[in-house]
Amino acid sequence: MSLPAGRFGWCIVCRNTANIFDTETQHPVCSTECQKKHMVECSALDSSQDGTSPNFVISEEAETALQDAILVFRSIVKLSVEGEKKPESDKQISYYVIRAQIIGLELILAILEKPKPSFLAKKEFIWIIKNHLCDGLLRYSVSNEREIFSLVVSIFFCLFTHFRKYLKNVIKVFLETIFLKLLESSNTSYHHKHLILSVFDKISQNTMMLLEIFINYDCDVGQLDISKQIVESLSKIANGKLAKTEHKSMINS
Repeated sequence: MSLPAGRFGWCIVCRNTANIFDTETQHPVCSTECQKKHMVECSALDSSQDGTSPNFVISEEAETALQDAILVFRSIVKLSVEGEKKPESDKQISYYVIRAQIIGLELILAILEKPKPSFLAKKEFIWIIKNHLCDGLLRYSVSNEREIFSLVVSIFFCLFTHFRKYLKNVIKVFLETIFLKLLESSNTSYHHKHLILSVFDKISQNTMMLLEIFINYDCDVGQLDISKQIVESLSKIANGKLAKTEHKSMINS
């Protein structure tokens, strides 16, 4: 007979009724004993990736939990960015599709904002990002839905912050083909341009990020001078070098 759900569902360790929520691991547990055991398993997963505990053997439960987490992440990505690509004719259905996409992107953002070391070094996790998530984000980057575009921009910055060494070509497409083109276009809304500028503002506050953009693209003979293009585009905006019609279009949007 299945146990009833507790205040926070079921225990992540023993699957009993859980009335305690571990704020550090963000998982429900049923007792302090399970809480301590789960903390040890999480520490084992994280430390095993950076080599700080080479003699610690990861428990079978911890490894299973990590694989489950990767499967859940894969399912969220599939549902949110690999769903139906054809436009819905029914407005009500289209509304629910958009809401589902937004919720999925919010979950992805929550995962990528502060990824654990066990995720950062997991090949399966990186593979899902490269082969599934990035394709969907590129498709959503031209969305007119403000909330969707805002989430795409936030997820891109998370990817750039934590996974840029794996995503050189994808980052180039985002910076050159999406962000810079949208900044230069008179048809881009003020909201979209403001979000893009906020990303460049965050990047400019980190000298290492700026240096890596310069080394990976401007110093590569097979790449375009992306950092130069960014500086030139931002300089035009800062100096007000936009036509009056463009200013009017941005204000009215």
